[in-house]
Amino acid sequence: MSMHSWKEAVRMVLSGSTQPMHYSEITQEILDRGLRENLGATPANTVYTTLLMMMKSGEVQRVETGTFAFGTGSEVENRDSVTGETVVSRPASENGVSVGAVVTTPDDDEVPEGIINAFGMFWRRDEVDWQPAKPQLWGMQLSGGQKIDFSSQIGIYILYQGEKIIYVGKAAEKSLMDRLRAHTRDRLTSRWDRFSWFGLRPVREDGTLGDFTSNDISAGLIVMTMEAILIEGLEPPQNRRRGDKLENNEFIQAEDSGLKEKKNREHLMGLVARLGD
Repeated sequence: MSMHSWKEAVRMVLSGSTQPMHYSEITQEILDRGLRENLGATPANTVYTTLLMMMKSGEVQRVETGTFAFGTGSEVENRDSVTGETVVSRPASENGVSVGAVVTTPDDDEVPEGIINAFGMFWRRDEVDWQPAKPQLWGMQLSGGQKIDFSSQIGIYILYQGEKIIYVGKAAEKSLMDRLRAHTRDRLTSRWDRFSWFGLRPVREDGTLGDFTSNDISAGLIVMTMEAILIEGLEPPQNRRRGDKLENNEFIQAEDSGLKEKKNREHLMGLVARLGD
């Protein structure tokens, strides 16, 4: 991989795009093009923070939530003081030249934070190896990124059969993996094939899970978190945006290498058995 700073990598991707890009798309492009040698476990968070810094200096502009364009274009993001919705406005122009265009700076509440520090949506039960004494629950922030073990996560989880929610549970005294594994052996074992989870422990840059701290948890933060989890978990059709404060913290399921090897062995044994017949 090439040695570029995060700012240089973001600039290379965004300046070459003819359309605004979401920060997760920028991050994936950086990864695919090998523009960074050290990505860390949460590269999308790093790119988002880098973009906010570049926005303050006027090098990039945010055209809508999470989406940025290179340079100071004519679209400016504002927040509706009544509804709290993000609004994109276009300044008046004279002879095709924008008048009064400014680059917005992020409010403090734009920076991702909250109770839910990591989550995964609709992970597949059959992509987890439940048999080892200490099973692992692998995820990554982006395709091809660093793998992270979420087995010791704490929080809440949802079990699905297809698209139907069949159970909601909590992982507090016991870890997320302990709770999920128990449901592969109890009365629910034949009733679920996917799961979503919302974790309290943050992901460190080295890919390990940090401790959850309960400092400065206000009633407003608790309400916001409850709303965000319901929006993500239930996907109500009339909600126009994803759960607040969660976007940067989603992780996709990663392949369990041990399970892959086990399936390959079983496949090979099946072929040998058929040849023997």
